[in-house]
Amino acid sequence: MSIEENKEVVRRYIEEILNNLDYSNADELADKDFFGMGGTITSIEEHKQYFTDQREKIPDIRNNLIEMIAEGDKVVAISMVSGTDVGGAFNHPPTDKYFDCKVIAVYTFRDGKIAKGEILTDAITAYQQLGFYPPLPEE
Repeated sequence: MSIEENKEVVRRYIEEILNNLDYSNADELADKDFFGMGGTITSIEEHKQYFTDQREKIPDIRNNLIEMIAEGDKVVAISMVSGTDVGGAFNHPPTDKYFDCKVIAVYTFRDGKIAKGEILTDAITAYQQLGFYPPLPEE
């Protein structure tokens, strides 16, 4: 597949699967042995369970794609993820607070499908907004 086709797969993956939890086209977008989240997800079924559980904790979570950069078999997606923690996201008690933070995801393709997703989250910003960490001092 071309770089532009890979970027379209990532765009669809973010919109259909991450934002809408619609796995009806998952077999078109992701390899059945999808690997991600630091190895905690090793199949598309585990992926579905993880993000379904996450949606219970953050029901209004949204991944807003900002930019994509692609080369070879990789697509980097830069997004702002936002939502309201009502169910104890991030392994902390519920806060009922809204957060938004930047996420950078590196997707590796195999046979035209996402085979691996490595996610880097600006968790400190989210933790500060949710009250887990103090805000940085103003300069």
